[in-house]
Amino acid sequence: MKTALTIIHDTYLKRSDNPDLQKKAWRGTIIPVLPPDLEAFPETRPSVLLAGESGDLGCALLWIVQAALVRPILERVNQQTDLIAGLKSLLASITESDCGALAHSEPHDKPVILTTDNDGLHLNGVKKYITAGNQADFILVSAREPGDEKVSQLLLLPMSVISPGKIKKLDLKALRTTNHGRLVLENKSIPGHCHLPLSASMIRKELKINGLVERCLILEAVLALMIYLNNRLARHMPRPPTDEAAIKALSVQQTGYTTAAISQVRNGQTVQPQWVDLTCVNTAIESICSASDDMNPAPDEDLIERVNDLRFIRSLWG
Repeated sequence: MKTALTIIHDTYLKRSDNPDLQKKAWRGTIIPVLPPDLEAFPETRPSVLLAGESGDLGCALLWIVQAALVRPILERVNQQTDLIAGLKSLLASITESDCGALAHSEPHDKPVILTTDNDGLHLNGVKKYITAGNQADFILVSAREPGDEKVSQLLLLPMSVISPGKIKKLDLKALRTTNHGRLVLENKSIPGHCHLPLSASMIRKELKINGLVERCLILEAVLALMIYLNNRLARHMPRPPTDEAAIKALSVQQTGYTTAAISQVRNGQTVQPQWVDLTCVNTAIESICSASDDMNPAPDEDLIERVNDLRFIRSLWG
């Protein structure tokens, strides 16, 4: 495992904006030692290791999407007893090393609509942000039927079904070790066996519950990256940008909250997620980013890009 984490750390810049190396790293370096399974790592989750030891928040987020969202949904589908042959074959073709994505975020004025006519199934609409959308082997796409106010359908689309060029690269100016995308669907015909036999209420429940766990995992990984960056910056200045003991205390606290949320999901309990004080987290992030900005001479590109990852996540919190 240590070797894999070192490889991810040392190839950070090489993998940035390089889809081929990103796929190779996922399949050949991360998956063999850090499979996307929350149950397999009760102590320290791989997303924490990827962010805290490899300093790669992009890969940490990719692992989180697989472990908290994509794989649990596939497991739920596999539990159904009435799967048609085409869907069984599609599910069986997905390997542990395959990279999945979830296309759920969409603009209010262009939600993805699923329609049915004599020619089959069709999708229209936009998914505005898909983590690792351009390096995925398959994508879970949420949709709604005409007249539905909420998501009510879910489809499993292998990349062979999605037309080339339909996933537009999304340049976030950060998190560049994964290749994010935007999906535009215009009367896209979909094979019937790609439609997942889950009820609307089950789909919404899975997305909500697993989404809460995802948020806990993300904050846990962000805190790990903060510790990593605080230590790296401390090598170039008289004192660390922020109090390391304070960040570590927040990290331990968030790990407890995250573990509790995962346990609640596993035991079928109501998920009651908790998060550490974001005011304290934001203050520490600002100190780390300011220290990087004020360094003279300026930090190398490798460190700047990792700080940008942290800065970007902070911007999403408002």
